[in-house]
Amino acid sequence: MAGKKRAAKGGKQAARKGAKKSAGKRKGGKKVKSASPTVQSHGIIGPKFVKSVSKWKWPFCQQFTELVHDRLLSLPTGKRLVPSAAVFAELDIDDSFLLNPPTDKYVYAHCKLERVMHRLAIPGMADGSPNPNVLVDNQRMVDQLSDARREEMSDTRYEKTIDQCAAAFLHVTGFATSPFKIAAAGADFKIFGKMCHSDGDHYVIVTPNNDLVLVFEDKSLKEGAVLSKRGHLGQIVGELLQMLSLNRDKKQFHSVFAVRFVNYRVTAFRVTASKATLATLCDGRKVPSSKLQLLCSEATPAVSLGLSLIDKTERRAVLQLMADIRRFILGNRR
Repeated sequence: MAGKKRAAKGGKQAARKGAKKSAGKRKGGKKVKSASPTVQSHGIIGPKFVKSVSKWKWPFCQQFTELVHDRLLSLPTGKRLVPSAAVFAELDIDDSFLLNPPTDKYVYAHCKLERVMHRLAIPGMADGSPNPNVLVDNQRMVDQLSDARREEMSDTRYEKTIDQCAAAFLHVTGFATSPFKIAAAGADFKIFGKMCHSDGDHYVIVTPNNDLVLVFEDKSLKEGAVLSKRGHLGQIVGELLQMLSLNRDKKQFHSVFAVRFVNYRVTAFRVTASKATLATLCDGRKVPSSKLQLLCSEATPAVSLGLSLIDKTERRAVLQLMADIRRFILGNRR
């Protein structure tokens, strides 16, 4: 009988301890947040590793990222455009020609490229012929706009490593030639105390000292497919974090930029992180005390596809922003 009483007493004490332990974890049926909250996975962080950046979702990123509308990305503006961009900014592009290019001439013929180059006094060849690089850059750009515009109106979408307009746009804006180079980004990177496996589907711009400074993200998809995933903001955040993390390993701390293409529409992003914030994100699954600010040229990038390269006013704004990004990067090289 005494043994039974002791056993019952011990059982009650164990139950009380279990109840206290459970109460410490939950309050009113809900988990109580700890003083240093960790990042909740949303299916991104697994038990052993962090999934590919292509699997990141915006609700997950919102835990540590604050979206801020900043049309100029907090950059000094008014920088002079490179010659190819200066010409592209002044072209009168007729959408009807893009959709129905003439069979007897090139689609870019209606833009009168050489006339624009002459009016802008773009330096040419010794024999008086137009600068071939500027001419070819713009011919290719208009051709790709036509392809993108017609593809947008069809039911067919083709898989591409990088968007057809984005590739031409890199040349026009001066990011495909010295002192920059284009490289595939495929390196795994440390984030939230674990290793994130990169799928290498995006392209980055690299400076001469091997900084990763700008990522181009291709979204040549139907508009609904982009909007259904909140504008792919989660994936863009993942790619920017990859660049920050890899640069951190090189002890290079600075801003990184992203450009999202949806067919021929452009949105730009910028992230700057302090050493302390990167340490919190990279070395442990912790939410930083101050969220990363994701500056965006669009007020609502989850529902707005960006500025059009066909509309002349919007095109000029995009080209100026790219010139400001380029000058900022060159002025902050280390």
